[in-house]
Amino acid sequence: DSCLQVLSELEQGRKNFQLNLNILEAGAEFFQKSGKDILPETFEQARSSDAVLLGAMGLPNIRLHDGTEIAPHLRMRTEFGLFAGVRPVKSYINVPKVLSNPDAGRIDIIILRESTEGLFAHRERGTIQEDMIARDTLEITRPVCEKLFDFAFELARKRKSDGFPGRVTCVDK
Repeated sequence: DSCLQVLSELEQGRKNFQLNLNILEAGAEFFQKSGKDILPETFEQARSSDAVLLGAMGLPNIRLHDGTEIAPHLRMRTEFGLFAGVRPVKSYINVPKVLSNPDAGRIDIIILRESTEGLFAHRERGTIQEDMIARDTLEITRPVCEKLFDFAFELARKRKSDGFPGRVTCVDK
């Protein structure tokens, strides 16, 4: 609801900007009512949309039979080819600073995360042994890595032309 309020304010505050929103049901609350994380026709409506804005998908007490979260968005990422999670982090003037270091006011970075592989790749195919051991397969492929790296370096080139350092730093958890 809060996100929709913000979008409504944006719409009202700008000329020639109008959103055509189609609210679709999916996720844990929908699963609780229907036994499905998302209906096939809803999934196809999302696929045919210009953009998809997802709210929270999960609820702490609603899980699949194997104990994992309800997550139709992970299937969307794979099927729609959404391999790059782009997460900007920026300080804004006139917004209270959350860090005490004076340099914190200059923060403007982008965290780029691969969104379809790693532990996402084999979701719902892991094993649990006597509620004591969980195993899953980590999968990383050259084609997806290359797409992500190309995306990262192109983003850095664009930002460099805007006056940023234009660096890419790889961090693995």
